[in-house]
Formats: sequence, C-alpha cells, structure tokens
Amino acid sequence: MKSFLISRHNFFIGFLISILVTAAIVPFVKIGTTYKLSITKELKQRSDYIDIYKDLYHDGNSERIHIIKNFENNTAIVLVKSGRTIFEWNLHGIIIPIKFLITEDYNKDGIDELYAFSYSHDSVFLSGYDIAANKICFPPLFLTKFSYFNHHRDLSIWDAKFHKFSPDGTPKLVVPIHSSFSNSCRKLFIIDLETRSFITSPMAATEEYNEINFVDLLGKGIDDITGSLYAAGNFPINYPLSDQFLWFFVYDSNLHYLFKPIELGHHPGCVHVYPFREKSRNLLAVFTNSNLLTDSTFIGIADSKGHFIHYRKLPYNEKGSGYYLKVLPYGRKIRMALYHFDNGLVEYLNKDLKTIKTYQSVPFDSYVYPFDLDGDGRKEEVYYGKDLDHLIISRNDFKDPSVLKINGEYGESYFSERWKNGKPVALCLSLPHRYYEFSYGKNRLYTFRFLIYGSIFILIFFFVNLIGYYYQRLLKIRYSAEKRIQENQLRSIEMQLNPHFILNTLNSIGALYEKKETQSARIYMGKYSKLLRNTLLASGQIETTLEEELDFVKNFLELEQFRHDNQFSYNISNNMKAGTVKLPRLLIHTFVENAIKHGLYPILGKQPAFIEIKCFEQGHFLIIEISDNGIGKKAAGEKENFSTGKGLEILNETLSLYRTNYHQRISYSVEDLNPGAEFPGTKVTISIEKQSKKKK
Repeated sequence: MKSFLISRHNFFIGFLISILVTAAIVPFVKIGTTYKLSITKELKQRSDYIDIYKDLYHDGNSERIHIIKNFENNTAIVLVKSGRTIFEWNLHGIIIPIKFLITEDYNKDGIDELYAFSYSHDSVFLSGYDIAANKICFPPLFLTKFSYFNHHRDLSIWDAKFHKFSPDGTPKLVVPIHSSFSNSCRKLFIIDLETRSFITSPMAATEEYNEINFVDLLGKGIDDITGSLYAAGNFPINYPLSDQFLWFFVYDSNLHYLFKPIELGHHPGCVHVYPFREKSRNLLAVFTNSNLLTDSTFIGIADSKGHFIHYRKLPYNEKGSGYYLKVLPYGRKIRMALYHFDNGLVEYLNKDLKTIKTYQSVPFDSYVYPFDLDGDGRKEEVYYGKDLDHLIISRNDFKDPSVLKINGEYGESYFSERWKNGKPVALCLSLPHRYYEFSYGKNRLYTFRFLIYGSIFILIFFFVNLIGYYYQRLLKIRYSAEKRIQENQLRSIEMQLNPHFILNTLNSIGALYEKKETQSARIYMGKYSKLLRNTLLASGQIETTLEEELDFVKNFLELEQFRHDNQFSYNISNNMKAGTVKLPRLLIHTFVENAIKHGLYPILGKQPAFIEIKCFEQGHFLIIEISDNGIGKKAAGEKENFSTGKGLEILNETLSLYRTNYHQRISYSVEDLNPGAEFPGTKVTISIEKQSKKKK
C-alpha cells in the first residue's frame, strides 16, 4: 500500500512538472495561425514590367498578361497561355496606374476581352482587344483631357467596373478618372461600349474616387452609384463641390445627383458611402473620416434622401485617417467591421451602430484588395502592414490575420490571382522592382494544434517519468549501497572492538586504579571513552575527513600501546595540502588494527615493534602509507588462528560500493616492507584520486 501511495505521488508530481514544461515550450513551437501565408516565388523585375494573371478563357486556368509600361512611348501587352505567346498588343499611349486593365466577356463568346486605359500627351483613351478574334475591338476612344503637375503626369484610376444598371440592360463600364494635385480631370464616366459613347458626372472638385458600389435606393429596378469621396484641398473654395470640404452624395444611373450634396466637414479627410440593407429597403452607410479636430469622424446610416437614421461619433485620431469601415453581408447580426489602423483593433457593429464585440488584429495600411484565395466562394482581404514591409491576409471580416514579412516597396502595387485546374494556387504581386507569388490556405499544423500540444505533453510526461524512475532507481541503489557500507563498518567495529579488546582495556585501567595511579587511569579512561563516543556518534556516517580518521586511529593506537605495556611505538605524519580529504570511515583504522593484530602481535616482547603512518600527495593521487616491522604479509597469512580474512573482504566490498555511490576511486596494495628479512614487515599503500568529484 505504501509503495502504491509513493508511486501515485510521484505520478502526480511528474504530471505537474510535465504541464509546466509543456507550458514553457509551447510558445516556442512555431505552429502559426489558422491560415498559413508563405512566399513561393520571389524575383527581381524591371521597373517598367507588370505581370497580371487572369482566367480569360474561363477554363479554370489563369493566363499571364505581361505589360511593358513604356515601350517606345506606348505600352506593349503580351498574352501568354501555357508558356506560349497568344498575341502582342501595342496599346496607344502609356497605361494609367492603378486600375488600367479591365477584362470582361462583353460580346458573350466565352472569352474575355481586354480593355485598357492609357494616356498620350494630355489626353486619356480607352482601348479594347478581342482575344477570340485576335484583333482590336475599336480605335482608341478619347475620354478627356488632363493637366500635368510640376511636369509630372497627375492622373490615376483606382477602380473600374462593368455593371448592368437594370436587369435587362447591357453592361456599361463605370470608371472614375482622378487627379491628385492639379485642379483638372476629376470625373466619373459611364461608357457604353456598344455605341462607344459615354456620359460624365457634373463639373465638381469632388467625385467618387474608388470603392465604386451599386445599389437601388429608390426601388425602381435601376441601380445608383456610391463610392469614396476624398477632399484633397486643391480646388478653390468657390468651385462646385470644392475639395476644401467633405461631401456626401450619390449618383443615379445618368450621373445626376440623387439628392442635393451634403457638406459634412472640411479638408483634409474623406467620406466613404456603402450600400446597406435593412429589412426590406436599401440604405447607405456613411463613414466620415475627418483629420481635423473641429470636425467629427462618424458612422451614419442614411436613407435615399441623405437623411441620417442612425449616427455614431468616433474619437478623434491625432494621427489622422485612423479607421477603415467595411459593411458585411445582410442577414447577419453583425453588420459592420470598424478597423483601427494604428492598433489593429476591430469593432463589430450591429445595425444600430453599437459595438457587439471586438477582435484584436494587426495594424495595417489603408487600402484593401479582395480575392478568393482558398476557393471557398468568399473573398479574403489582402492589405499591407503599416510599414509596407508586411503583407496581411485575413478573412472577409478581418479575423484570423496571417502576417508575412516581405521586401515591400513604395510605388504601384498590382495584385492578381493565379488559378490552375479550377483552384487558386497563388496570389501574385507585381511591384516596381520585384515580383512575388504567395501561397495561402488552411494551416494543417494549426488545425491539429491540440493534438500536437497533447503529443508534446505526452512525450514530456514520458521522459519526466522515465527520468524520475531512473533517478528513483539510482537513489534506491545508492541507499542500498550506503546501507551496506554502514553494515560493513558496523561489522568492522564488532570485529575490532570485540569483548577481548574491551575487557583487556578495562582490566588494564582497573589495574592502574589498584596501583593508586589515578592520574594515568583517568587519562586512559578518557581515551577509551573518547574512542567509544566517536564510534557511536559516527555510526550513521559513511565517510569522514582524513583529520578525523587520523585522530581516531591515534586514540586507538594509544590504547593499544597501553594494553600491551608500550611494547610497540608509532608515528603519524600528514603532509597533504589538498584541503579537507574525504574517505570511507575506518579505512585507515582497519589496516592499523590488522597491522597490530596480525603483524606486530607475534613479535611483541621479542624485539622493538613500530607502526608508521605517512600521508602525502603524489601527482593526481593522495597517498596514505601504513608500515610496520612485523612478521610480514606471507607469515601472517599462514597463521590462520590470527586471521579469517573477513576484514579485507568487508573493506573491499565497502570500497567498491563507495566508488559506485561517490564516484571516487580508492585502491590499496599490501606488500612486504623488507623481503628476505626474518621479520620483513608490511607496507600498505592507499591511493585516493585527488580530482574525483563526489556525487552529492
């Protein structure tokens, strides 16, 4: 029962240790997040090259569209399919960043056409190429003039989409053309490719810049247009919808204002307008991100007339542009996700703009690229970290972000997605001097993380208990060895301090009292008491110091001299300088007792007898020599009545056990001191390794 309790106790301790060790190790196990993002290809690229992937043939495989931006003052577009060049299209003029290329199967022949925006001198053009027919769709269509700012092109397109404004209508191309610094060319275009005509938004300094969306606000079966409206502060204050102010408005399908534009604040800042569905009607989510302390940053829900139904003011962010808002699909309790740029906190809001819960994500830059990277039909969000040296991909609600360090660059970023056999295989990124391909998908290690953690715990638990078992076994062996050594030492004491020795000593002391030699009697009685006291006090000790052992031996020799009427002499010298020397208790005493009993006893009274003990260092050893001038080793062995050999057997076993427990080698040798003489004497040499380390 006791053994069972000890085993259960040790098992419980091993269990606790395993938990602590596992908890310390797990943070260093690189499992990653729910989804895994990694670089599969990284290449250096010329600054005028762009590579974009599109599934133009709708066969589940992406083709590579290779663009040379400035090829003899024009742009060359090369289509490569399965490693073979299909065509090269020399575009009129130079492409406009960022969203310069649109693909659409407009003529319904099963293969997309390419539509590209370019500029030449001070004019903007739209061109098209029919891949199936391998020909240009139409001559370059002139759209508008633009201005240069400080001799640099001030022109960009951030969004462009084909859209049917009514169910039975034909797709039309909607594109905002934007200038950042000059006060020219800020227009929204709706282009009819069938008639190659277009309409433009009213003259204004503020227009929908990107994030173009469509929603039927009036319920007439015709969609209206919303987008993001930026206040750049470049136009004069008296210009229509001057960008010195923040404006909120919506276009109908004819690019008329659905309601009178509403001023919401002052430059700098922006207003993002998103479709928002509530019950049976379409509304607008308005997110005003102001960079001025005097204006409010807020989220509002507005109706088709621009009237706010719900309103929530947000704290001012001193760094400016501190938030990003995304409207989530209708039919969910959570309707919006408000992303804090600086600290990565995401607030999830309900239809009343109240925070339901939060999620700690990572800080990021302000533009989001949606792609279905795992082929589940829902688009993930792709964006940069704050330093542009980290790419982040999260789910469509910004959860489970995967962060990857890259060699980012300031400049134009062109993301695309490469598909093979109907499955996405890579997210592609073309930068001014570098091209990347990324792999994204479920992290199998994360999926099985609890199994991995459990396996780590089991392995640690196994090794901890194995070590514990091994350690316990060593303790048992050591305990058994120490117990055996103590038994041996007790047996040595029993043989050496036998009744004959005790009675003779007491009789000799008693004789002194009879002779009235009280002083001498007291001295020897003190020595005898000290010998017994040291023997009893040290009975539980395995080892002793050299000094203590020599003191014990000296006391023993003086009593033996007294018992034998001073018929022998002794000398002890200790020249060791190695500090305190440890050795098994009774080691020297055993040989001294044997020397008197088996070597000197036969010659007592016949000739002067002596014992000499020398202690000194010799190289890496501590040497103890015990010499006598007795009858010698051979003669002592022949006198069986004087020796049973048990003393040396006990000593040999003790030294073997001592070496096992304390990892210190002690050896001895016995030889005649003067071979050939009548009384050759005996010399015992004990060698102790000086540099051995004892196990504590």
